[in-house]
Amino acid sequence: MRARWVQNYKKSPELPIVQQTLIASWLPWKYYIASTVQVSCGYVTQIFRCDKVGFVRSLDNPLLEREYSGLDEAIDGHKEAVTKFTKGGTIYDRT
Repeated sequence: MRARWVQNYKKSPELPIVQQTLIASWLPWKYYIASTVQVSCGYVTQIFRCDKVGFVRSLDNPLLEREYSGLDEAIDGHKEAVTKFTKGGTIYDRT
């Protein structure tokens, strides 16, 4: 999927949320959220369909799910997942 725009919500992790990124497709009604969070045994990155403000209706069946054991690995994994999902779209930081 080629992204119209991609926007990060956090520059630095505030656990349990490591990073959240809102992704807009070229179709005006298609949005995705990539979220990396800390869970009891490690970290997980998941990508879901959402609305334009990032609200996810169902947490069942993520489009992508990856697990990591460390924080640095999770941060790098989130960036890699977003880059691959958006096919290299420019990522804008929102502070």
